[in-house]
Amino acid sequence: MRRIAWRYVVPSVWLALLAAYLLTAWGAGLSPWSDAPLRAAFAWLDGNPWAPLAFVAIYALRPLLFLSATLLSIAAGAAFGVGLGLVVTVIGATSGAALAYALGAWAGRGVPRGFLDGRWSRWTRRIRTATFESVFLMRLAFVPYDVVNYGAGAARARFLEFFAATVLGSAPGTLTFVLAGASTGGLARPTFDVRLFLASLALFAVSVTIARLLRRRARHQATSDAATTGRDVPSERTPADA
Repeated sequence: MRRIAWRYVVPSVWLALLAAYLLTAWGAGLSPWSDAPLRAAFAWLDGNPWAPLAFVAIYALRPLLFLSATLLSIAAGAAFGVGLGLVVTVIGATSGAALAYALGAWAGRGVPRGFLDGRWSRWTRRIRTATFESVFLMRLAFVPYDVVNYGAGAARARFLEFFAATVLGSAPGTLTFVLAGASTGGLARPTFDVRLFLASLALFAVSVTIARLLRRRARHQATSDAATTGRDVPSERTPADA
């Protein structure tokens, strides 16, 4: 009985949150598919003492609300500036990543084992055995956030390593997008700070470059190890290679 009830908890919460968003937008006379709700949210965030906590909650629930992590990170920089924007984004993003991991693990129970261990066997085997390294590289390479979150959960990657790699590997990307948002000054007080924007671009380039160098080093090490042991190295393609 308890198991049957649990099967409907996550979809019910998901649909309830989506319905609440749609009803709130329509009730305020806004189109939920335009940028009007975002503009209204900025107006509310500007100067509201509860805004940081509300933003963290929204970011944490982002996987259920179909919101973009990149856009929310940019919005945090625009609404709160670099310092506070970085804090709320890190807390919200890591909480949302943990939630998406849990959803992926929950949904993965219904996926036939042969699917994950067949077509995706190389990727799932790697993320299970080298969770920290795999997730860390994908975060640095800006692989879509939820692809990593849900995929790691469905593949049963080690959670503590996944969480640590998310915190560390997402830091450059988080700062990149927060700086980009802060450079705009926000919708309520539009300005443009060239220095912050250039810093964002530079950090983006550095993060991608480091990810490529680390991945190349890992491949070289795997090739060397295979040559030493006399084994063939399988050609593995992961989301980080896309």
